[in-house]
Amino acid sequence: METMVLNLTDRKWREFKIGALFDIELSKGDNQAKLLQEGNVPLVSAGSINNGICKYISAGDGVSKNFSRNIITIDMFGKAFYQPATFYAVSHGRVNIMIPKGVFNKWHGLFIVTALEQGGKGKYSFANMCNQSRLQRSKILLPVDNNGAPDYEFMERYIRTLTEHKRDEYRRFLNKQTNKSGCRVKNGRNSRLKILH
Repeated sequence: METMVLNLTDRKWREFKIGALFDIELSKGDNQAKLLQEGNVPLVSAGSINNGICKYISAGDGVSKNFSRNIITIDMFGKAFYQPATFYAVSHGRVNIMIPKGVFNKWHGLFIVTALEQGGKGKYSFANMCNQSRLQRSKILLPVDNNGAPDYEFMERYIRTLTEHKRDEYRRFLNKQTNKSGCRVKNGRNSRLKILH
C-alpha cells in the first residue's frame, strides 16, 4: 500500500522568532579535533555534510559542555542539522546550538532543519555570519495549529509520511531490480527492509 504524502499548502503558516522557540548557546572551552582522543561521541563543527561531525571523540576538553541529543545545530554559514545523539561542539567553528524550549522530537527537528535551510538561503556568508544574536532575532516560517502555535503534530506526521513514502519508493525500486534474481523485498519487523529468497 502506497503512503500518501501530506500537502504543505493545506496548512496556515506563520513566522516565529527563532529565539522564542529555542535557547541558543555556543560551545565554551576549546575543543580542537586534533587535540582530542578518538572515541564514539560526535564533535560537531561548521560543515555541510555528515551532520557537521568532524571527528568522534572520547571526551571534550574538560571545559566544554556535552550537549544532549535531540537538538539542532546551525553553523556560521546557516547550514543546519538535527543532532540525534549527545555531542560536543567546537568553539572556533561558530556552531550555534539550538535547544528547544518545548516538546521536541526527531520529526520536528527534521522539519525545522529544512525550514531553517530554506529560510536562510543566501542570507549568511563570511561578511554576514549566522551568529547567536542574529539567529535569535531571525524568523522561521512554520505551519500553525488552530491556536496560532507551531503545529508540531503536523510537522511530525508530514516527515513520517514523507519518510514512509520514500521507503515505499525504494522498496518498489528494489523489487524491480531483484525480480530477475528471484528475490523480493518485503517490509519486515519495525519497518526495516528484508530481502527474501
